[in-house]
Amino acid sequence: MSACRQVARILPLVVAAGALFSFAPGALGQAAPDAAARGSSGATAQAAAASTGGAGATPEGVPARNAPLSERQTAIRERVERFEARMQQLAALLAESEPQQAERLRDALERTRAQRVTSRLEQLSAALREARFSEAERDQAGVIRDLESILELLANPANRMEERRRERERLEARRRAVRQLFDEQNEHRLAAQMGQEALQQAAELGELAERLRELAARQEELRNQVSDPRELAQRQADLQQRAAQAAAALAAAAQAQEQDAARSATASAEQDVRAAAEAMQRAAEKYQAGRPIAEVQAEQRPAEADLHRAVRRLEEQQRRLRDSADPQRAAEAQRGTQRRAQDLHREMTPTEERAEPGAAPLGRAGENMQRAADRMGEGQSKEAEGAQQEALADLQETLDELEEALRQVRQEEQEETLSAIESRLRGILAREESVLEALAALGPVGAREWTRAEELRLADAGASHAKAVEEAETVLRILTEEGTTVIIPELIDDALSDMREAAVRIAKPDTGEAVQAILADVISLLKEMLGAIERKRDENQAQPQGDDQQQQDAGARPAQPLLPRSAELRMLRSSQVRLRDRTAALADAPAANDAEFARLAERQRALAELTRRMHERAE
Repeated sequence: MSACRQVARILPLVVAAGALFSFAPGALGQAAPDAAARGSSGATAQAAAASTGGAGATPEGVPARNAPLSERQTAIRERVERFEARMQQLAALLAESEPQQAERLRDALERTRAQRVTSRLEQLSAALREARFSEAERDQAGVIRDLESILELLANPANRMEERRRERERLEARRRAVRQLFDEQNEHRLAAQMGQEALQQAAELGELAERLRELAARQEELRNQVSDPRELAQRQADLQQRAAQAAAALAAAAQAQEQDAARSATASAEQDVRAAAEAMQRAAEKYQAGRPIAEVQAEQRPAEADLHRAVRRLEEQQRRLRDSADPQRAAEAQRGTQRRAQDLHREMTPTEERAEPGAAPLGRAGENMQRAADRMGEGQSKEAEGAQQEALADLQETLDELEEALRQVRQEEQEETLSAIESRLRGILAREESVLEALAALGPVGAREWTRAEELRLADAGASHAKAVEEAETVLRILTEEGTTVIIPELIDDALSDMREAAVRIAKPDTGEAVQAILADVISLLKEMLGAIERKRDENQAQPQGDDQQQQDAGARPAQPLLPRSAELRMLRSSQVRLRDRTAALADAPAANDAEFARLAERQRALAELTRRMHERAE
């Protein structure tokens, strides 16, 4: 069976990957020195060989190729069980020396157990024994996908951050979908509460609309008449008074409306009528003053438009009120929301995986929506309203569970990002300190006086510095994609500019005080960033997990910055101090260096811009 053979091929890769990443330095992207990597290669190979039975060895417990498929499937299950045991042992061994790798092993083990790989393999063996080959082949395809995902988790250092990001985006999408369902359900509840009262309100609005239509018609008739200005002024004043009375009636009607939408529409109509009354007042005054007819009509036409607009608002609200009182229409609208809730619930409850946060209350919400729709269709408005209230409570519970899951994922995502950045910065720092040490040793001796060993040392320093530049570029990319901090990426970018300048000087070769000063500044910034990251991680670990207020605010507030603003401010200040010191040192130099002054001037402008942006954020 091809699927069975494919599982057997994947499994040794997974086991080897587990041993390989556990012992290899830099597995999570750490820029470990080359010597350390070379020193551990033997242990890595031994661990990988031990996990797979040794090069060329027959895997333990694997029957011959002509053995029954069920026996071969059982052998694979046993190897998975040994694989889980090895991962647990390695995670315990690496817990102190390599905590990040140990965490990754535990994640892989947790995923293996969450996906029930061993129990599914046992079920596959039973299916093969009973000759249910189609079912077995289908299930084997799922096991293969899960084993490949475990292999990817173990082998790819970027997977953890990417996985957390995808999980956060998925939860945010779920929250948006549930929020939309909540808003729809609330609208259904509000519409259902209107009931028979809505018909009475619709009739009242219809009477008001008829008054406004008559008033608009009389205003249009007056605008087209030519007569004694004093008579026209009096008639215009009468219409203005009637408009003011209609506005007062609309204000009373708006106050009587219990629903926000109806109150808002009626209040808007009132504002239109008041605007019309004011325009009519101005028209009457212009009639009285004997102003040209064109000026009078310039006030009358807007009054007519305001009245017609108010009529349209009232007619639209009247239609809504009548539609809301139709139980069949309301029941069908409720069923539409119930179907969308049911579809989302199916997405959140995959058959072979654990249900997502919020899935259970969302399922109950769908049931209550269905019950509400049925009661509406039967004309049982009170029972329908009770079911709708329960559906809203279930949707709120769904949102609460999603918010809590989001809070946890965001915290994990931030911790993963901080861990990845910290490991890379430590690697960069180790390389740059080694490079600076080499340059300091070679600096006093002129290049013409170097021995072959010293030339090789400079070449090694240049290669190590080039790798540090690559790692810094990776850090900048991670920070840019993370997106919650503005200042830190800019400071890393400035450090990168210095590192590239140092690379050019080292290649000349130049090992003097200028390039050493550049590297010293980079090292200072790296140490400051590492200190800020350590403090932030300590704060995260010390933060109580059950903070109720934090859980309530999760998701409602913007994503918390990777590092606090105080840390950014300290680094800005330190950068300014270092820039001042470099400027002073350059000013005291015996020979002027216009190019270096230009670089420092550009750096000062950049710091000023960063300070301005930080000030704007504070406001």
